[in-house]
Amino acid sequence: MDAGGPCAGAGSRRWVVAKKGIRVALKALIAAGADVETRDDFGATPGLHAAVSGNIPALEALLGAGAHPDPRLTEADSAVAKVGWSWSPLTWAARKGQLSAVRLLLGAGADPDRPAGDRGTTPLMHAAMGGQVAALRLLSEAGADPLRRDEQGFTASMWAAYRNPQDAMLLAAIAEATVAAKEAAD
Repeated sequence: MDAGGPCAGAGSRRWVVAKKGIRVALKALIAAGADVETRDDFGATPGLHAAVSGNIPALEALLGAGAHPDPRLTEADSAVAKVGWSWSPLTWAARKGQLSAVRLLLGAGADPDRPAGDRGTTPLMHAAMGGQVAALRLLSEAGADPLRRDEQGFTASMWAAYRNPQDAMLLAAIAEATVAAKEAAD
């Protein structure tokens, strides 16, 4: 069995188990030496697929088998990565409000301030864009910088106000994180 290779084509059939959480098949792939860092045609790793789908057992198995919680795109990967698939698993989990995945990835060492491949947005910014108050709070507690700006000059609070102007709880949570960051800087 060729356990490595890209996730697209034959690889995507192999690594769909990360997305679907087919535990026996996932364990068999890992036991056969499958490359847990392999990427599909969009630049996504099996860990990213598990995080996007909120499949915590699959994400735990992949991290336990050596998958990096914060995989970086190589130059070759960047050439094929599509917008969104160059995001880290933490960015996707934050954007979708997958709180168990956010906790697991932060606990495994994912960087709460790592910019995504598109426009330099961070997981905190994506939590704000997605209206994910609890994810935003988890990232803030983990040290995410609410004052950081993306390539457009936007902060997480600007994204929250732009994407979710009526969400008082979200705006209050990001304001609280921003005040705390400013006080810590003084």
